[in-house]
Amino acid sequence: MWSSLRASPWIVLALAFVLLGSGCSSSGGGSDAQPPAADSLATTVTFTPGAPLLLLAGIPSTTAIYIDLPADFDLGQLAAAAIDLSETLSRLSITRTDGGASPDPTVEFELLVAAGDKRGGACAGGTQALRTTVAGTGNGNTDFSSTAVSVDESTMPQGALDLINAGAFTMCASALSTVDANVTLSGLGLAFGFDGACEAPEGLAGVWAGDYSCDDCQGGPITEADTVELRITQSGDTAIYQDDGGATYVGNVCGSGFHHLGLGAGYFEYGTFTRTGPTTAVKSSTWVSTIGPGGGCCADTLTLSPN
Repeated sequence: MWSSLRASPWIVLALAFVLLGSGCSSSGGGSDAQPPAADSLATTVTFTPGAPLLLLAGIPSTTAIYIDLPADFDLGQLAAAAIDLSETLSRLSITRTDGGASPDPTVEFELLVAAGDKRGGACAGGTQALRTTVAGTGNGNTDFSSTAVSVDESTMPQGALDLINAGAFTMCASALSTVDANVTLSGLGLAFGFDGACEAPEGLAGVWAGDYSCDDCQGGPITEADTVELRITQSGDTAIYQDDGGATYVGNVCGSGFHHLGLGAGYFEYGTFTRTGPTTAVKSSTWVSTIGPGGGCCADTLTLSPN
């Protein structure tokens, strides 16, 4: 499913640790967050945000996403994940809409992970994966141009990693503000590492271009077809790719195969990129709606670009 994504800030934050989300570009080395994984990637992902999220004072805004991977799909184990809060908060814009009447406003962000489908309960009783508070100073200001940051957790604890690696989990991202405000997010800094415990990874990095088509997974008519270009960045058995439609995927490289997972506004997608020759590859993936019935299967035929 290749349509350009414009996810809300909370979808993006919820996926910061597994980088399931939407993005327009990524540049390596932009993050200070360093998870303790042998083959980790540190990167800054930037994207064009959608409409600002309106926060009302004292009312939490929560996004809950349920992901259920089939038992026969081996993504590998997410060994570590961390968010670079300094880099991410530099791309976070909070603008007050209350006229600046209340002094010392704060906005608290939290990410929870829970086993199974906990969308109805907003991950009640889940494991905390991220929590930070952004505090503005004084009153009369309409933006948080002068801020202090309180960090409770920016590296995903093992308990949350275990829930994700179980394959069926809910992520709930929430924001709670003491004032009415609009929030936009244009990028995030993160680092992550996978451990596939499989055959030695081949080098798959580069720009790959070709054609794709999607159907209903039942041999029905083609529902979508076009050209595509994607860029793979790799560190050992950990890799990430972005395509020119605005989507980002992460995962584990085993031999010539890159098993990846991504999530956008209203769906998650998983699949395998397989190198078939020095400059050729194929990719198959399945997307599943997170907001109701629906899904499909996509297939790509790709060639490695010379540059």
